[in-house]
Amino acid sequence: SKISSLFHWAYRMEKRNPIDTISRFIPSILALLLIHTLINEDEISVAGPDFVAAMILLPSFISVVIPPALISRYAEENCGRWWEAVIGPKFRTFSSIIGSSIILPLPLIYISWLVITDFGVQREDLGAVSSWLWLPGIVMFSVAIAASALHLLVSDLRRVGASAASLLLLVLVWPFLELVDALVMIMNDGMSFGFSLDEPLSMIFLSFSVSILVWAISVYLPDS
Repeated sequence: SKISSLFHWAYRMEKRNPIDTISRFIPSILALLLIHTLINEDEISVAGPDFVAAMILLPSFISVVIPPALISRYAEENCGRWWEAVIGPKFRTFSSIIGSSIILPLPLIYISWLVITDFGVQREDLGAVSSWLWLPGIVMFSVAIAASALHLLVSDLRRVGASAASLLLLVLVWPFLELVDALVMIMNDGMSFGFSLDEPLSMIFLSFSVSILVWAISVYLPDS
């Protein structure tokens, strides 16, 4: 189908020149190195669980908000216009999924966890936390798709609206902060399965919902 052809084309381009993966991976790794180099065990103990949770999720968040390389590939020889003519109205929808970072977020969260625990944040009650790190990692995929859609929207706009649309990226800080709060609660009290607003699952679901809403708005807004 036309959509699978677009996926295969994007995959071949990335396999030939993995600039998207590299441009996302390097800043995330640099953030990890800074965390490991500049932050010691005493500072983590003073800062508390909020700081620890933010540091665990930050490299993953950095990897998903970086502009996708797909934008520059679409700009080459009007390649994007050709694909848009082939795919039709759903072009930006599928492009936002193709251009998002779906490989790095989850591994980066676990790597960050290993880096942080290397500082001695190894209380016995944190032993089960690692078994739930996949949950914010999965939600980070929705943040990645929303960020990709916003970048594609901004790249399509040819007027002052582009600067206003770029500010929408700040909205994605909200899902990140919700994930941080949820991880703090899991670290402090363990995972719970209640549905009140102050429960981890509710915060994670809110983060997911906000990301999906931003994605939906971005892919359905007109590009001119």
